[in-house]
Amino acid sequence: KGLPFVLDVLKNRFLLSKEKQLPSSVASLLDHNLYSRISGRKVKKVEYSDRLEQHANSTDRAWFKVTYVNNGKEEESYVFAKTQAKTFFVRAIMCIFDVYRNELDTYANVKMPVLTPGVHVATWTPSRFVLAMDDLRKEKVEFPNLWEKHVDKAL
Repeated sequence: KGLPFVLDVLKNRFLLSKEKQLPSSVASLLDHNLYSRISGRKVKKVEYSDRLEQHANSTDRAWFKVTYVNNGKEEESYVFAKTQAKTFFVRAIMCIFDVYRNELDTYANVKMPVLTPGVHVATWTPSRFVLAMDDLRKEKVEFPNLWEKHVDKAL
């Protein structure tokens, strides 16, 4: 599984134009032309929403406000987006063991018995991925903190 990853890294580095690559970071998603290309929808504007980037160990992530154009009418959507990790070693492990591909498949194709976000973008190559989905915080969904509500603080 390591060979497809390495070949894709080399292809992105030396063969593909920027216009054909998936983004290398969430900040790249601010380019409305790129976002339009990977989402398959006409996009007028992409901007950070109320929270900026958050760098987790396994992904690069951010919250955006995306203005789509549908039949001449503008529609705003708030999305949470993720791309591959910035560090090469972490990205390699996550790609080689299909963690990113499995996450994309879960959100895009598996019907779960709980509220899950609508998917705006779910695409990947052996070395990159982009997942953009509805920002459920706008739906008043609470994301509980395990340490505050479920762990005995006396521990």
